[in-house]
Amino acid sequence: MAQKINNDLIVCGKVAAEVICGNLSDDIKRALAEERRAELAEKANVSEVRELAERYNAAIEVINNLSERLAALENNYDPTVIK
Repeated sequence: MAQKINNDLIVCGKVAAEVICGNLSDDIKRALAEERRAELAEKANVSEVRELAERYNAAIEVINNLSERLAALENNYDPTVIK
């Protein structure tokens, strides 16, 4: 009788260990998947910021070029040309 109880406890222990390890394994997989999603989101944000910075820099170049042209027109303005 004692041996049967001992065997039952061993079997229950193994089953419990498998359930716990399975749950831990699922938790680890879930955590790794979440971490991977966070990394991908961060990379997407970085690329979006980089793209916006490039577009901003291009716009600033256009504004600077137009400012230079406007300054040149103002410096060479001759009101007698307009009739």
